[in-house]
Amino acid sequence: MHHKLLCLMTVLMIVTLCLTACGGGGTPAPAVPPSSGPTPVSANAAQPTATPPAPEAMTPKELGDKIGAVYVRSLEAVTKLLERKPDAANVLPQVKDLKEQTLQQLIELGKQREALNASDRTSVDNAINLALGKIANEAWYKTYTELSGYYFDKDQDLQKVLASFNIIGQYANFDLLKQQEPKEAERLGIK
Repeated sequence: MHHKLLCLMTVLMIVTLCLTACGGGGTPAPAVPPSSGPTPVSANAAQPTATPPAPEAMTPKELGDKIGAVYVRSLEAVTKLLERKPDAANVLPQVKDLKEQTLQQLIELGKQREALNASDRTSVDNAINLALGKIANEAWYKTYTELSGYYFDKDQDLQKVLASFNIIGQYANFDLLKQQEPKEAERLGIK
């Protein structure tokens, strides 16, 4: 078991480093924990408009910081969700929901990144990489890595989704997503 965990940790770190070297696309994106459901709407509330509000204007560094924060929050959230080692079948839907919420946030941020020139994209990626470089020594990240090893032996479906959080940042880097997960990019309408 210890050998498997060590191997898994090594693989996860190598994947992260490789994605970082590929232009920062290995930027895992933090997620916000799932909401408790839809917000009630009063009868007098304005109906939604056809166009969503424009995203706030951010500098490339601010955008990279935000993407990095989404990635880190998602890893923290999935770690918290699994830290007591719940039954895989019971928690898998929640983990999938968290991943979906996170990737939707990252796609929206990725659209902003896509609109930038190459130099500004590099600035975004540098900010993301800086955020990612800080997590390796965090106690919760060690727990995340241990959980990945734990579920590797218990449930491959959950372990696969859990491991995907490590590279979830690719959803904010469309070129990387299309290269590494072309079917997923197609499913999401990313061209």
